[in-house]
Amino acid sequence: MVKSELSASYEIKDIGEAKLILGICIKRNKTTGDIILLQQTYSKKMLEWLNMTQCKPTFTPLLPEITLIIDDCLNSPEEAEKMKAISYHEAFESLIWL
Repeated sequence: MVKSELSASYEIKDIGEAKLILGICIKRNKTTGDIILLQQTYSKKMLEWLNMTQCKPTFTPLLPEITLIIDDCLNSPEEAEKMKAISYHEAFESLIWL
């Protein structure tokens, strides 16, 4: 019905089910009819842009049993200089939309 309505006003071409829209991968479960949206490509591009491809995945928010300690802080002037190159405002803004 949607296709016929759209084709009444616009010239369209049916190329089958959508698999990728705006970087979002679309998976369909044929049995249940569920639709799953995956943003792995966007996430990978953001990690590359932020030079964070070597980061290890973790749960967010942090688990209650995790305790931050002084050893987690920057340990050298080189690490501090490297961190200056990352715009945390831009990083957070780009990841919040995932």
